Amino acid sequence: MEERKNGEAEISDLVVLLDEENNEHQFIIQEVVEIEGYKYAVLEPTEGDEESAVILKFDRDETGNDILITIDDEDEWDLVVNSIGEILES
Repeated sequence: MEERKNGEAEISDLVVLLDEENNEHQFIIQEVVEIEGYKYAVLEPTEGDEESAVILKFDRDETGNDILITIDDEDEWDLVVNSIGEILES
Protein backbone atom coordinates (compact mmCIF):
# COMPACT_ATOMS: atom_id res chain seq x y z
CA MET A 1 0.00 0.00 0.00
CA GLU A 2 1.13 3.50 -0.76
CA GLU A 3 0.73 6.57 1.41
CA ARG A 4 -0.46 9.74 -0.29
CA LYS A 5 -1.96 13.05 0.61
CA ASN A 6 -5.43 13.80 -0.73
CA GLY A 7 -6.43 17.30 0.30
CA GLU A 8 -5.83 17.32 4.03
CA ALA A 9 -6.54 13.64 4.65
CA GLU A 10 -3.77 11.09 4.52
CA ILE A 11 -4.61 8.17 2.28
CA SER A 12 -2.83 4.89 2.90
CA ASP A 13 -4.94 2.45 0.90
CA LEU A 14 -4.13 2.25 -2.77
CA VAL A 15 -5.54 -0.77 -4.60
CA VAL A 16 -5.02 -2.01 -8.14
CA LEU A 17 -7.96 -3.71 -9.87
CA LEU A 18 -7.99 -5.57 -13.16
CA ASP A 19 -10.75 -5.07 -15.72
CA GLU A 20 -12.14 -7.72 -18.06
CA GLU A 21 -9.18 -7.22 -20.42
CA ASN A 22 -6.59 -7.50 -17.59
CA ASN A 23 -5.80 -3.77 -17.69
CA GLU A 24 -4.70 -2.37 -14.33
CA HIS A 25 -6.59 0.54 -12.75
CA GLN A 26 -5.50 2.22 -9.51
CA PHE A 27 -8.02 3.31 -6.90
CA ILE A 28 -7.84 4.97 -3.50
CA ILE A 29 -10.10 3.59 -0.79
CA GLN A 30 -11.98 6.73 0.24
CA GLU A 31 -14.31 5.15 2.76
CA VAL A 32 -14.96 1.77 4.35
CA VAL A 33 -18.42 1.26 5.82
CA GLU A 34 -20.06 -1.62 7.64
CA ILE A 35 -23.67 -2.39 6.75
CA GLU A 36 -25.54 -5.31 8.27
CA GLY A 37 -22.32 -7.04 9.29
CA TYR A 38 -20.55 -6.72 5.92
CA LYS A 39 -17.84 -4.21 4.95
CA TYR A 40 -17.90 -2.21 1.74
CA ALA A 41 -15.26 0.04 0.16
CA VAL A 42 -15.89 3.26 -1.72
CA LEU A 43 -13.09 3.57 -4.27
CA GLU A 44 -12.06 6.61 -6.29
CA PRO A 45 -9.89 6.25 -9.39
CA THR A 46 -6.46 7.88 -9.17
CA GLU A 47 -6.73 9.01 -12.80
CA GLY A 48 -9.55 10.06 -15.06
CA ASP A 49 -13.09 10.78 -13.93
CA GLU A 50 -12.99 11.46 -10.21
CA GLU A 51 -16.80 11.51 -10.15
CA SER A 52 -16.97 7.79 -10.95
CA ALA A 53 -16.67 6.13 -7.56
CA VAL A 54 -16.83 2.35 -7.34
CA ILE A 55 -18.39 0.40 -4.47
CA LEU A 56 -17.12 -3.12 -3.76
CA LYS A 57 -17.73 -5.62 -0.98
CA PHE A 58 -14.99 -7.06 1.22
CA ASP A 59 -14.80 -10.85 1.24
CA ARG A 60 -12.11 -13.48 1.88
CA ASP A 61 -10.52 -15.85 -0.60
CA GLU A 62 -9.89 -19.55 0.07
CA THR A 63 -6.64 -18.74 1.90
CA GLY A 64 -8.24 -16.12 4.16
CA ASN A 65 -6.90 -13.02 2.41
CA ASP A 66 -9.13 -9.97 2.04
CA ILE A 67 -10.48 -9.46 -1.46
CA LEU A 68 -12.90 -7.00 -3.04
CA ILE A 69 -15.86 -8.37 -5.00
CA THR A 70 -18.69 -6.85 -7.00
CA ILE A 71 -22.17 -6.63 -5.52
CA ASP A 72 -24.36 -8.75 -7.79
CA ASP A 73 -27.58 -8.79 -5.75
CA GLU A 74 -29.81 -5.84 -6.70
CA ASP A 75 -31.43 -5.57 -3.25
CA GLU A 76 -28.02 -5.58 -1.54
CA TRP A 77 -26.75 -2.95 -4.03
CA ASP A 78 -29.72 -0.66 -3.32
CA LEU A 79 -29.24 -1.05 0.44
CA VAL A 80 -25.51 -0.27 0.21
CA VAL A 81 -25.90 2.75 -2.08
CA ASN A 82 -28.65 4.25 0.08
CA SER A 83 -26.75 3.58 3.31
CA ILE A 84 -23.49 5.03 2.00
CA GLY A 85 -25.37 8.10 0.75
CA GLU A 86 -26.82 8.64 4.23
CA ILE A 87 -23.44 8.09 5.91
CA LEU A 88 -21.62 10.52 3.62
CA GLU A 89 -24.32 13.19 4.00
CA SER A 90 -24.18 13.16 7.80
